[in-house]
Amino acid sequence: MFISRVNLYSYLENLFSIKILNLIHEINKNFIFKLGLIFRIFLIFFALPKIHLNWFIPFYQNAININLINPWSAHVLSNGDLLAFPYGIVMYLAYLPLSILGFVFKDLIPSYLIIGFGLGLTTILFDYFCLLLIALISRKFSIRLLILTYWLSPISLYVLYIHGQLDILPVFLLILSLYFVYKNNFSLSGVALALAISAKFSMLIALPFIIIYGYRIRLSKKIFLKFIFYFLLVLAFSFLPFMNNNDFIDMVLKSPQSEKLFYLFINYSSGLNLFILPTIFLVILYFIWRLDRITFDLFIMSIGLGFFVLLLLLPPSPGWYFWILPFLVFYQLKCPSDYLFISLPFYLTYIIFYSFYSEGSVPIFLENNIIYLSNFSFSSQKISSILFTILQASGLLICIRMFTFGIARNNFFSFGKKPLLVGISSINNSDLGLSQLLSNLFGKSFCKTISQNNYFKLSNKNNLKINTANKLDNPNIYYLNKFSRDVLSLRNNDFSYEKNKKDSFLNIKNSREKLKCSFLFIVGKHYLYMKKLRDFINLKIYIDIDQRLLPYYENKFNSYDIEEFDSSLKFSKKNKIEYDNKQIDASDLIFKILPLNKKVSFKENIQLPKQRLEVIMANGYFHDSLAHNLIALCSANITVENFDQMDKITLSIEVDITKEDIEQISKYLIPNCEDLVINSDFWESGLLGIIQIISVKHIADILTHSN
Repeated sequence: MFISRVNLYSYLENLFSIKILNLIHEINKNFIFKLGLIFRIFLIFFALPKIHLNWFIPFYQNAININLINPWSAHVLSNGDLLAFPYGIVMYLAYLPLSILGFVFKDLIPSYLIIGFGLGLTTILFDYFCLLLIALISRKFSIRLLILTYWLSPISLYVLYIHGQLDILPVFLLILSLYFVYKNNFSLSGVALALAISAKFSMLIALPFIIIYGYRIRLSKKIFLKFIFYFLLVLAFSFLPFMNNNDFIDMVLKSPQSEKLFYLFINYSSGLNLFILPTIFLVILYFIWRLDRITFDLFIMSIGLGFFVLLLLLPPSPGWYFWILPFLVFYQLKCPSDYLFISLPFYLTYIIFYSFYSEGSVPIFLENNIIYLSNFSFSSQKISSILFTILQASGLLICIRMFTFGIARNNFFSFGKKPLLVGISSINNSDLGLSQLLSNLFGKSFCKTISQNNYFKLSNKNNLKINTANKLDNPNIYYLNKFSRDVLSLRNNDFSYEKNKKDSFLNIKNSREKLKCSFLFIVGKHYLYMKKLRDFINLKIYIDIDQRLLPYYENKFNSYDIEEFDSSLKFSKKNKIEYDNKQIDASDLIFKILPLNKKVSFKENIQLPKQRLEVIMANGYFHDSLAHNLIALCSANITVENFDQMDKITLSIEVDITKEDIEQISKYLIPNCEDLVINSDFWESGLLGIIQIISVKHIADILTHSN
């Protein structure tokens, strides 16, 4: 059946997000990408790597002819080279489908050529997927630079298409695992990592870094156990069925490459050796673990450093350099200025060295004759040593730059030993709702909320009914002194605040457990009344949602009782104006969500009525950038009031905006936003999303200035 282009695009839209489809479109239409693709196809069909001829093609020929289920035994039975395929079942199955085509068309073209074409085409497929994954985890980057540094990288072209290694599959699976870490899906990350390790053992290097990163982002015990469970489950299915196979053990588990781990050592007396590689690797892990907060960028670069250690301290094979390529590209996308003077010399030295001292490809002619090119190499050991020294020295320089850049980015936002205090007040429970929305962005494990509602002097169990106006006008019905003391205790990490039942008094346990948090949200109607507490708060926010609009936000604040919102209707107009004025005078940020048409009957409307957001910023230094982005992306209607009053800027915003646009604007307004916002999936659409952006922008500037 004929499938139209529109129907195909609709199907892909359901399968992938718009962001991924746009990324694929931008890459595919790039001229440099097309040039690299043509060059790859040319190498596949006109140059056959020698290791394909000597190792991989005979291995697949023996497997297809003798035993598809147990290819290692089939290869050994045919007196094949034990070094031919030191990979696990995942690698074998991934390259098998196109290799089988060699025997389908063996009457037309020699089977070894078809198998070689199949290996090359499979490599291109995973190479392209790896390019997309690097783009996805890099988040903010230049398409042109991405294609230049990866798709046209001399390392990628030489290792995969001239030298002929198959390392693209385990590297792709590893980057896929890191992508799932970025998306906070640690279960699938464990599956992908296990598949990567089963394809090539060296991918095991990433495991301790993932565990440390999960610990530092305070991954819940349940999610961590799921990660370990799926990781071990897939790993067991990949290896246990073959543990009784001596041929599998000899070719895969006893590969001579594993002995290189112990090449470099310091010899002590009595036959004792100190192995350098494991020692330095453990030191790197210790330094990463000692960091209080690890950004995703530093996490990626630290894994790259782990692979770089192998290259610097061991006699590397040409294919090993491909392991560090995605991490090197990631670093180059973050720091483009280092490409010309640091990364490019590394690439050039690599090509020069391995072009003369490593096997390459042989040309394939239409007459099916194969002509082996002579291996031209310099016989002088001094020349080869000089080239190798330059290669390793340039690699060491890249390591130093990656580490310093990663640490600098990690410390871009200054998180001290004490949390950042953000106060949020409102007449209704919308203050609790806003604290929840911000906690979702920053990561709930890094945030703590302490509410004034837990400090009533009268229990809910009491039958006495308290007038709502008294709640607003009389702060004495709360234990505000204890509330203030507990806030300062949390600020100093003196004890663990434990959220009790709604409207119940906070009962502090005698055994106070120390708990660190990066953000402490203080919510309540009267916290600004206390000068001692007010002076400690870094950012003070007041939010007011029109009473008639509150039922429409029930799903956003579903953790809290929406019925309590309606109690604000009992406030007298005079009392509310007085309360508003007090809060506005003491707050840095004021948000008001108001109906666009005050005459609309809300009881009859089921759909969300049109609204506008009124924002009063104590320092309106970025209101012009915000307005420009909202107008450019969403055609927002924005008016500025009190423009001549420089200490206060009032914005009135009418806009219908998606969460994707909110996320895009946040990247424009907030430098290194991805290092601060851990869960970008929790940006809200509409006016709540704009409130999030403005709040996060102020928090980011406070953290940056304190640095």
